[in-house]
Amino acid sequence: MNAVGLEESQQCIEEFYDTLSEVVASVQRYEDRLASHRALGAAAKDRRHFDKIRVSRDLIIQGYMALAVILVGIVMTDIT
Repeated sequence: MNAVGLEESQQCIEEFYDTLSEVVASVQRYEDRLASHRALGAAAKDRRHFDKIRVSRDLIIQGYMALAVILVGIVMTDIT
């Protein structure tokens, strides 16, 4: 691997760790929201509350997908 390839790999890895930090923070927020949601009891069945939880879950899924794309980029850089 040449210097350019190493720099590309380093950039991909830095991007991965930045995205990972964002995903970890999102998961923590989701866990906090979910705990609050569960504490609502019967009121938690309100559609408005359900939608908030679903949006949080979807954001986490998007974060994991972004991590997967970055990992594929790292692997492809290493292969070439």
